[in-house]
Amino acid sequence: MTEELQHGFKKVQTQWVDDIGAEVVEYYHPQSGGRVMWVNNDDPNRTFGIGFLTPPTDSTGVAHIVEHSVLSGSQKYPVKDPFMHMMKTSMQTFLNALTFADMTVYPLSSMNETDFHHLMGVYLDAVFYPKMLTEEKIFRQEGWHKELFQPEDDLTIKGVVYNEMRGAFGDVDRAIMSSVAEHLHPESTYAHESGGNPYVIPELSYEDFCAFHQTHYRPDNALAFLYGDIDIDRALAQINEGYFDAFEADHHAIELTLPTPPKGRTKETVYYSADKQMSRETDSYLTYTVPFTSAQDKQMIFILQLLGDVLVDAEASPLRAALVDTGFAEDVSAYPSDGYYQDFGIVVENMSADQADQIVDIIEKTLRQVVEDGLDQSVFDGVLNSREFYYRQAGGSMQGITRGIQMLSVWRYQDQPLDGLTYSDELDYIRQRRDQGMFEQLLTDRVLNAETTQVLVHEPKVGLFRSQDDALAEKLAAEKAQLSAEDVQELIKQNESLRAYQTEPDTPEAIATLPQLDLADVPRETTNIPEEILSNNPTILFHPQATSGVRYVKLAFASDDMTREEIPYLKDLAILLGSVDTQNMTYQDLDTELMKATAGLGIVPKIYTAVDNPDDYTVQMEVNFAALNPKTARGFELTTDILTKSLFTQKQRILNVFKRVKLEMEQSFEANGHQAALGRVRSLYSNPSRYAEELSGIGYYDHLTHLINHFDTEWETFKHQLEQLNQRLWTQSRLTISLTGESADKDAFYHEVKEFIETLPVGETVVRHPMTFDFSNIRKEAIITNSNVQYVAQGGYFPATDYEALMLVLSAILSKGYLYDLVRLQGGAYGAGLTISRTGDMTAYSYRDPNVDQTIATYQAMSDFVANLELDQETLNQFIIGTMSSFHYPISPDKVNRIMLTRYFKGSDKSMIDKRLIATLNTTVADLMAYVDLIRETMAQGYTVVIGNEQQIKQATFAFDNVRELKQ
Repeated sequence: MTEELQHGFKKVQTQWVDDIGAEVVEYYHPQSGGRVMWVNNDDPNRTFGIGFLTPPTDSTGVAHIVEHSVLSGSQKYPVKDPFMHMMKTSMQTFLNALTFADMTVYPLSSMNETDFHHLMGVYLDAVFYPKMLTEEKIFRQEGWHKELFQPEDDLTIKGVVYNEMRGAFGDVDRAIMSSVAEHLHPESTYAHESGGNPYVIPELSYEDFCAFHQTHYRPDNALAFLYGDIDIDRALAQINEGYFDAFEADHHAIELTLPTPPKGRTKETVYYSADKQMSRETDSYLTYTVPFTSAQDKQMIFILQLLGDVLVDAEASPLRAALVDTGFAEDVSAYPSDGYYQDFGIVVENMSADQADQIVDIIEKTLRQVVEDGLDQSVFDGVLNSREFYYRQAGGSMQGITRGIQMLSVWRYQDQPLDGLTYSDELDYIRQRRDQGMFEQLLTDRVLNAETTQVLVHEPKVGLFRSQDDALAEKLAAEKAQLSAEDVQELIKQNESLRAYQTEPDTPEAIATLPQLDLADVPRETTNIPEEILSNNPTILFHPQATSGVRYVKLAFASDDMTREEIPYLKDLAILLGSVDTQNMTYQDLDTELMKATAGLGIVPKIYTAVDNPDDYTVQMEVNFAALNPKTARGFELTTDILTKSLFTQKQRILNVFKRVKLEMEQSFEANGHQAALGRVRSLYSNPSRYAEELSGIGYYDHLTHLINHFDTEWETFKHQLEQLNQRLWTQSRLTISLTGESADKDAFYHEVKEFIETLPVGETVVRHPMTFDFSNIRKEAIITNSNVQYVAQGGYFPATDYEALMLVLSAILSKGYLYDLVRLQGGAYGAGLTISRTGDMTAYSYRDPNVDQTIATYQAMSDFVANLELDQETLNQFIIGTMSSFHYPISPDKVNRIMLTRYFKGSDKSMIDKRLIATLNTTVADLMAYVDLIRETMAQGYTVVIGNEQQIKQATFAFDNVRELKQ
């Protein structure tokens, strides 16, 4: 008897998975060869995703450009950018697409069931029937094109992915990882850059681009996943009808290129682009890598990750002690394998290239000593506990996205998707063999006696990008010189045609094809988070949640009495606590004990601004950790030890920690410079933003740089100030506590908290007096980094009393419409946006932007756009719906303390938020028009910060008050 199919799908298996507490159902579509995995639970944040195996065969970035382009219109939804339309108008909680080294994933989630199916339909049509196959302009916009608008102009390359990857290649870590894969696995899938090398991207033709999609985007090369409280019959019907049922399986599997790594021991020198302050004596990297296992051996992958933590990443790791504590390098880390090849590797950061051979000898000598002595069992147990906590909480409020990618990550290597969801068997296997010598034997067989060992010395090369850009410019100039006048005019015509395509609005008929929610579909109240006040002296807030036995602790110590000079010392203290010895433990033992008892201890200074007054703000030093019920008491013991008994006497250790943090900040400025630019702009006029800048922005970076450069002469003064600050900060009188845990566990939890409080001195009450600053005359600043692109921020301040909830809608219209169109689509930046805050900040920003002048001019014209905005109420309502994720979002237990403590210090509550929700829902076109003058006047203040490429900054006609190097 033939088994009945459900919308073309056969149910293959149903299995309960203890590790994620859910039933997982697998479906197979015989006609197309497609598969669907459904994690069936009651999570209202419903998730859908579909992934395709997309291994590259070159570094043109074809998989990445296709990922961008399929979301630029489709057969059923012929608007130019359905992705952005849904970003504007849906209640999505996640909407993105991700290109991995060998697969591409399209995940989404929404807490509104109707919206979820809308999004699902748009994504299915996008991936299977994209408009890009018939509209070459999409390829030229998202991928690359030769740009020319005037005959006398230089010929240049533009494109969204092209500029994104110019920025990505400025990330030293990215460059190093690419070099390792390229050299260790030559001629393999992983020798190519799936995102695209910006100097290779222009080799991709439109024909090859289309062919890649046709070859790879089909159901028998895909895995779809569903997660949460889903009507599975409706979902399967939607996946089948017009999509899976339109394909026949061709049984020609997409294959990875996986040659065996060449045997032997190699050492090579490679180069990464550097700024003029960097040298091979201080800024070289070394990678030591050996093939360890493959992605199909799950047990070995767990062991590999464990070995990386134990041997390299933990503070008590032997390789860290051998290389960092002895001054050979500023940091070490385990090589993060991603793909079929799972390699054991060590990344040695900021070392001298001249010491490369010595460092390799130290690495191998240290590993041999570990084999002889055995792994440190205490560190082993700590790392194992930390790993289990990570697997248990993976994804937090976005577990559906995480679980889907976990299944795809094993499916892509022909394994069962369910294997990506389990971890307890592997951890049990490891625990049972912790003292049987297995790990030491693996180190001997697979690392020390490896058939293949690769050592790469990554030296900084000043101006590498500049020389590549110069070569490209010369090539383009020569190419242009060969063009006839007719050819030039044809190229200009092509660019004008692309610009017209980008600027021409979608027709009403095209827009009408998109599914839409109604305002009536939006709940009129936000989710209630229950809260109890357990004590008023100090204030203890408790939030009952289903946490699976995990307790979450957040301790806030008022720090409003800091002097101007003490501000950066708050951050210094936050960095060092837990990273230096205490009276009872070494920092290595402390790190190990924290891993054994908790998910880690976080200490960070935070600023909270009152909802009704931007000049009224409080500074809190926050300490937080999470632990399973039996281990919370130990977590509090360790917290007490760190806060009250830390020693600031290890001069070299403290210097090493600060050098590591400085390096991390430099890498962050290169990769996420828009955040630094936003903070810097606001610090030019806002008191709380200026405070924040000196706590964590470029202002703090300057403090750290000065301290490191003058460490010997300033050590005694620094140590004294730090000790004094630490002694007065951790008192009961400064303390506010937020707790989240199981309701039945409240009394036991409260008892442990009270015991912790008694370990602290009482102290004096802190009077809240927000600091005010004297602002300099600098309004327009450029900060030069080694980046290949720019991050451009501009804004100003307005009276906070003028802020209304509807500004959220105004910000969305400008971010997802005006700025997206002009800065991203036409300008070629990877992203752009506008923030308008309750504190009176209005700031526009761009991300990985090839321009300066053009972007600033776009910011200045925003008010004109609003003044001429032609928007009917029905269209506006869709924008309003698109802002609702600011009010309706998934709340996982690990987020509750942060949310509720933020409300507490800002003087906000659910009723105030609900009031803003209703005001936002009631926004009218007339309301928006009333803000034209405010936008014009605020942006006219012209506070500007540009972070990025030296050549582009110096060629800009915009008049900066100050131009400086990041590294001074």
